[in-house]
Amino acid sequence: MKKAARIFILILVLLFVVSMLFSGAFLLEQSDHDCIGDECTICMEIRACEDFLRSISLLSTQITVTAAIVFCCLFFCGLYAYIADRITLITLKVKLSA
Repeated sequence: MKKAARIFILILVLLFVVSMLFSGAFLLEQSDHDCIGDECTICMEIRACEDFLRSISLLSTQITVTAAIVFCCLFFCGLYAYIADRITLITLKVKLSA
């Protein structure tokens, strides 16, 4: 199961990268086309590619920020657990006898 999940993730990443590359290539290739006006299909496709790339960049930013927040939470939880493990009755030198 682990190998199948890795292959699936690799295929998704490759599709993601290829779609970004093809969108960028289309924008570069068609940036100076002969526009026929408001109903130009190439202009519509250019806008769609720009929107796609913009949403992808926003998504990657959101993922990065979320990962940073999760990492900080896990770090501080681990730090708290480490400190809490260090505080025992013996380390505090508490005498239990009356």
